[in-house]
Amino acid sequence: MKLKPIYILSIILLLHAQGRAQLLDLLTISSDSTCVSDRSDQLLLRGFVMQKFNKYTLGQHNVAENLTYRANNNYHVGVGFHYKWVGANLSFKLPYFNKAKYGETKFFDLQTYLYLSRFAVDAYALSYKGYYLSNNNILKSPPPAGELLLRPDIRTGNYGVNFQYIFNHERFSYRAAFIQNQCQVQSAGSWLAGFTINYTRAKADSSIIPPGLIYNDFYSRHFFNKSSAFVVAFNGGYAYTQVLGRHFFITASVLLGTGFNYVALKTDATGSRDARLHLQLHAILRGAIGYNAKNDFIGLQYINYVNRNNMPVLDGWQQSQAGNIRLTYAHRFTLKKKTAKKLEEIEEKILPDAIKK
Repeated sequence: MKLKPIYILSIILLLHAQGRAQLLDLLTISSDSTCVSDRSDQLLLRGFVMQKFNKYTLGQHNVAENLTYRANNNYHVGVGFHYKWVGANLSFKLPYFNKAKYGETKFFDLQTYLYLSRFAVDAYALSYKGYYLSNNNILKSPPPAGELLLRPDIRTGNYGVNFQYIFNHERFSYRAAFIQNQCQVQSAGSWLAGFTINYTRAKADSSIIPPGLIYNDFYSRHFFNKSSAFVVAFNGGYAYTQVLGRHFFITASVLLGTGFNYVALKTDATGSRDARLHLQLHAILRGAIGYNAKNDFIGLQYINYVNRNNMPVLDGWQQSQAGNIRLTYAHRFTLKKKTAKKLEEIEEKILPDAIKK
């Protein structure tokens, strides 16, 4: 039987509507008001100071010391806003606090977070150049006291997406601690499950493993100057917020996961390349502490991504670590009816009704 074009169009529209309805169901806020108080209909303005950190570590099982490279921490000050589903932050480097203590670090650091009622998504793109060796005791002949081995030639890239589903999303809110447009009014927690996709790379003009280590056979004397790792992994964990009194809270979240990583090492001096598929371990740590009242919020937030990849070297592994610590003050404003109505008219043109419930 041949279907007429009008029937085919009707089927396509029906399938589109069903898929759209399922998507809207995922996005709809459905909080238990006895545990979570929603403030997303207020305009939230925030100011914050933030420290970002980045670390690249090489290690070997049964070897006590690791080769730990750190970038100079960078400090930012910023402002942001949030209203219903729309929000953004803008930050600037603090010039006085960003003086290069150990060499110079150049970087591009983009970290963005999407916290919805049912799930959380992190996306990041990090590029750093200029590191220092933070543990001199791994060197046979360390630099003079107060100095560190500088590696301005080391460049790293760390790109990825993390997704977590929040099972008890009606009673537990990430948004209260990290976005501030909700308040956790009763202690609650939730199991989490998700996945991560990550790509990391490191590159240097000479061997990333420096000469003169106290371990003569560290990394089986594999003096590579380039590495890359592609990761697909799954994770699970738990998050909990303890409410103290009426307005104080402490939030902690731990996700642990494993999957597969494809790691490649290359030595430009010899043209050699070694690549293999291995198991991978990773962790996503979050924490927050603060005061969340009717219109005001002040709190400290912490996020840390840790990826450990096994290497095509006997018992060798490499680990990338990145994150930030942020001190935030936010104030929520109740909009005038006229202003709220205009924003609702704009919202109606952009978002379907189901999202705005």
